[in-house]
Order: sequence, then C-alpha cells, then structure tokens
Amino acid sequence: ISRSTTGDLIVGQVTDANVGAAAARTCALGHLALLRERCGGFDNVKCWHKVTVFVNAASGYPDSPTVANGYTDLIVQAFGAEAGQHARSAVAVAGLPFGASVEVEAVVELHEGSLAKRVYG
Repeated sequence: ISRSTTGDLIVGQVTDANVGAAAARTCALGHLALLRERCGGFDNVKCWHKVTVFVNAASGYPDSPTVANGYTDLIVQAFGAEAGQHARSAVAVAGLPFGASVEVEAVVELHEGSLAKRVYG
C-alpha cells in the first residue's frame, strides 16, 4: 500500500498519473525493504514474475498503466532487465483498503526460499 516518507498512507483517488506513479513507487520501496529485511536480501532475488497494480480511481480512468510505471521502472532499475522485468497488470478499482491510492501485489522468486523469515501475528 502506498505510504509517504513519514509512513502515513497515501490516500484518495488518483486523478493525476504522475502523482499516482509516485505513490506506486512508494509501494516498490516498501517491497524492496521487505525483501532486504525478510527475504535474505537483494542477492537472494532470482527474478520478479508478476506485478498487479491496483489504482484507486474513478470508473473509466485511463492511466493505470502510467501509474504502474512508477513501480515497474524502479524494480527494473534496481534489478536490471533480466531479473527485474515482469508480467504486469494495472487495474483501476473503485476503492482500496484504508482508502489507499495504490496497492501492489508482487510475485518474486528467491534463490533460497529458506532465507525468508516468516512473520505471523
């Protein structure tokens, strides 16, 4: 879910693709932090398989792919085309949990799955 640098949720419908892309980028930063802290670090990432970007927007919003670029561009920049390139869906939705502007689901393959730390609770 999109968060500001202070950790607050970025909320509300996306009406400007550039603002939405910045929110999507914060989702990528959050995923990178999780990979670093809980999945054995960046060197343990084999590849990114699939990313689904949900954009809180009005019906008929045409710029969901542009919003998704905020996430995708950062991942490809960080991991290169071979490991970072992924299949992607970008979907405008009527609302997201807590009113978030953007939410991203990612499927990432690790070299060594046993390095991932499971956290429950």
